[in-house]
Amino acid sequence: MIRRKRNPGKDMWSLPGGIGSLEKETNLDLAIKKEVESDFSAEYLNYNLFAIRTRKTPEPTIYLYYEGGIKGEPKIKGINTIKEIQWFNIKDVLKLQLAFENIDKEIVRLLRKKNGANRKT
Repeated sequence: MIRRKRNPGKDMWSLPGGIGSLEKETNLDLAIKKEVESDFSAEYLNYNLFAIRTRKTPEPTIYLYYEGGIKGEPKIKGINTIKEIQWFNIKDVLKLQLAFENIDKEIVRLLRKKNGANRKT
């Protein structure tokens, strides 16, 4: 989980996300890998698309959620939007007040159902 440095949800926890690599890379899987590696200085391994969500307003948006492993310990790398990185057990994430409460908790519940409560995110 990341603690946000800016609004919306400043100083709150959320799932990591981004769009930077998607603006430069046409291969979606490669863009996600590059995004994780550039933001966290860690190699993204065995990743796969986990869930897709859409939003119609205020503008149409598609959210893609990936899961995978990381080689090395993630570090904040020159990003002005992340204040802190911390690992949590999935069941503990559900107790937090999250920046994007409804969407993040829905995704965490799906991940918990798929992988069990003791997995870290």
